[in-house]
Amino acid sequence: MDVEALKLYLQNIEEYVMDEDKIVTYKWLSKDLGIHVNTAKQLLYTFATKQKNSVCLTYLVGGVLCDGTGCKIQIVPEEDLIKAKAEFKTLTSEHVYSVQKANTVPDLGILYAVDKHKRDETDICKR
Repeated sequence: MDVEALKLYLQNIEEYVMDEDKIVTYKWLSKDLGIHVNTAKQLLYTFATKQKNSVCLTYLVGGVLCDGTGCKIQIVPEEDLIKAKAEFKTLTSEHVYSVQKANTVPDLGILYAVDKHKRDETDICKR
């Protein structure tokens, strides 16, 4: 990705989060901008790093549990990230799941609704 494209994508994210007060998940961003999900994850991380004091993050973490009961994937608010990571013997995945302006996400189910709404919009456009 060239520098100009990166600047444009980060500007788009800033407008979504700061101006439109949207919750931006990596899945939503991928569909909205027509980019690969891994690129969307990287963009959210870059944006969050630059806007650290202005945004709230949720993370997806997953791996093998310390208690030997198997594997787990969960979405956690940034303030619970260290505690959540301590549950894992081996961490296989950790990335920014969403960025939002609000201080906290009141219900993690809202994140599912954001992605589902975008998926429904895409399906309607294909008809």
